[in-house]
Amino acid sequence: WKLTALASISDSSVVTDKRKFFTEPVIVRTYLKKLTRITTGQGDDQVTITDSQQIPYDAVLIGTGDRTKPVSDKDPNGVDNRFYMFRDYNVQVTDFSVLDNDAQPQAIVSNDLYNITSDPIGSLSDETAIETQLIALGSSKGWVYNLVEDGEKSLGAALVLGGELYFTSFIPETTNSATCTIPTIGKGRTYAVDMHIGTSINNSRYYDVDNKVPDDLIIHSGEDEQGESVVRVFGGDPGEDLEFDDQDENNDHTCENTGECREGSREANMDMSPKQIYFYFDEG
Repeated sequence: WKLTALASISDSSVVTDKRKFFTEPVIVRTYLKKLTRITTGQGDDQVTITDSQQIPYDAVLIGTGDRTKPVSDKDPNGVDNRFYMFRDYNVQVTDFSVLDNDAQPQAIVSNDLYNITSDPIGSLSDETAIETQLIALGSSKGWVYNLVEDGEKSLGAALVLGGELYFTSFIPETTNSATCTIPTIGKGRTYAVDMHIGTSINNSRYYDVDNKVPDDLIIHSGEDEQGESVVRVFGGDPGEDLEFDDQDENNDHTCENTGECREGSREANMDMSPKQIYFYFDEG
């Protein structure tokens, strides 16, 4: 067998590019719906159509961040950490050792990736403009999300549920010795985006939790109050506020203010039905 580099996104000679991986990647077997515009004919007979094809690939999802320095590294001129989705199209068994150099896989670099930081697809409403962005995304080798806050870094493994990606980051707090306040270590942030195109899943692109260093996210499958199957994500997002009936004598609580008592998790927008991947067989 032969080992090849999937991506190269760090440069030890540039301070802002000294990125490190400290967590395991999430691997998702899936398809790319690749759009391509094709123009045929000439003059008045010229016609442009949009072609679509499904291409199998392994999505490799992982964020950068120095876990050995979670709080101290808050230099605005420090490392620019990011979260990545790399596309690995080499899903078939291939003996690369017998191939010429020109046929060897090339490591993905930053310029090969589509930037989803500002939600360029989800922020559009015009169908033609959306299609143009989807074409650009399909021609790239994956996408990148910039963790833009000073010192923000990814410290835990992500989750993918039904095509929805959940990943966390940690934003260290700045220490101010001139104020007489109880210091905080910083805040955790949980992002929720579409794994394929990077659009926001919920109304907010992310949720913050004060005084928390997020670790790996956890999946929990259970039932809601109506007995319906539900999948929850624990470990990052505090969830929605709990509601209490103050007229119910059996419902004791100490939650007087908004945000004091929350569910502690967020429901994923999925059920337990099987989903198609590129290794999928209909046994019916």
